[in-house]
Amino acid sequence: MAAMEVVWDQISERDWTRHARAPLQQSWAYGAACAALGSKVLRAEVWSGGRRIALAQAVHRSFFGYLHAAVCTRGPIWVGDTTGEERRDAFRAITRSLPLPWTRGFFVTPDAPENEATHLRRARLRRVMTPYTTAVLDLAEPTDRLRAALHQKWRNRLVAAEKAGLMITRADRRPERYLWLLEQEAKQQRARRYAALPPALVPAWQQAGGDLRVLTATQGSETIAAMLFLIHGDRATYHIGWSSEAGKKSSANNLILWKALGKLRKAGVRELDLGGLNTQDVPGIARFKLGTGAEVKTLCGTWFGR
Repeated sequence: MAAMEVVWDQISERDWTRHARAPLQQSWAYGAACAALGSKVLRAEVWSGGRRIALAQAVHRSFFGYLHAAVCTRGPIWVGDTTGEERRDAFRAITRSLPLPWTRGFFVTPDAPENEATHLRRARLRRVMTPYTTAVLDLAEPTDRLRAALHQKWRNRLVAAEKAGLMITRADRRPERYLWLLEQEAKQQRARRYAALPPALVPAWQQAGGDLRVLTATQGSETIAAMLFLIHGDRATYHIGWSSEAGKKSSANNLILWKALGKLRKAGVRELDLGGLNTQDVPGIARFKLGTGAEVKTLCGTWFGR
């Protein structure tokens, strides 16, 4: 087995973004946005025998001023074909080479199913959080197949919304035009007491070169619902959704999401990540995502090494 070499913080944005199917948290713009908000971002290239086999982006976290952690979410990105031994050695090499003080640790949540756990265990990492589950829509499917895949209740709500006379509009992408939606998201986070990425990430993402789409639903002169999607390469992630009571009654978000699929496809998006499924705390949101017919994707959990 060739020796592993990890090179930190030398890769260019152009070289990184060639890997367009990176999940949101492994996109260059996400790292740049985190850096703009005050976090230290670490980017690793893993080489084996002169061949680059992986990229990994991690956000630095510090605790009590002397404990340091690198948090790698939905990574690494594997480049080309890799063997199980190469993945094991890559996890080990990243952990050991972290450019942080010695009181450090590495948390990684790979964008991979349970069979990746074998390589993580062999790299002497241990699981510290249970698997994460998300819902993913394949937008390469024809429109008629996407519609046929909708669950019956979801489709019924969509039909009702289509008949309700709602207007779906693609909003101006200038930050000042969607600031109101970020304010609604902040209110939702406080009221429902859920943890999520800070609303300020969105303008920082856009400033870093990231693309986005905002769609709103209006009834008469009143805005009753909105959704915001972040685009990274040929993938997109559903990021924020809001609905007033009128929006909920008219199933406005069903219509917004359905219209968004077509607009995202026109933007070159081939896969939409609807985000995590939490059937215990927010079952209604989980049912909404699953009702689209999206594929349920369960990752192998969060692992720790030092």
